[in-house]
Amino acid sequence: MPDYYIAKLTSKGQVTLPVEVRNQLTVKEGDYLLFEKVRGRYHLRKANLLPSEEFTEYARPIREHFKKSGITTSDVERAVQWARKNKKQ
Repeated sequence: MPDYYIAKLTSKGQVTLPVEVRNQLTVKEGDYLLFEKVRGRYHLRKANLLPSEEFTEYARPIREHFKKSGITTSDVERAVQWARKNKKQ
């Protein structure tokens, strides 16, 4: 297999990944890809996102802790907004 492949960019910014690249990344329709900039170059890899039911289980203890501590959804939203605002500064 070659170390490089060429793909054409459409007017909508879309690229069709060559089948060999899709196979090596083990991606299929509907999967997400992560483009990561490392030392001025972009690396492409499959994004390993949690399925919704897995995320629900992952988040359950966090929600329970917040509930026991009296932290509301509004509290979390305000904290996120504050963090985003301060990140820009």
